[in-house]
Amino acid sequence: MTSELLMDAMSKLRHAEKVRDMHRHSITFELGSIAAGIQERFQRMLKIYKKYANLPDFEQATYTASEIQNAFHVMQGDYNEIRLEKALFYDIVRKHETANTTARNRRPPLPTFTPPMAGGR
Repeated sequence: MTSELLMDAMSKLRHAEKVRDMHRHSITFELGSIAAGIQERFQRMLKIYKKYANLPDFEQATYTASEIQNAFHVMQGDYNEIRLEKALFYDIVRKHETANTTARNRRPPLPTFTPPMAGGR
């Protein structure tokens, strides 16, 4: 039974990797991946903040100074990673917009249609 579960999990992981590889080059995949990372870090920051900012629990708990400092450093690291990923997000958007503008400018102009002259055949 355990080996069947393990084989099933491995099969699903291989399938997920194939899907990821198929869409990795797409801008929506890149931006979604970055947004998910930002959201994950933000959620972790909120969880830590809720733990230490709850005043009644804080007064009753016996947190050490080093534990509070560690929590602060984790939140600070998450904040810095969010800033970095935000910059990456906007760089990718800017690069994509520039590529679209350049591609649009390279297209040959569409032929213009001139209506026939009145009375002429």
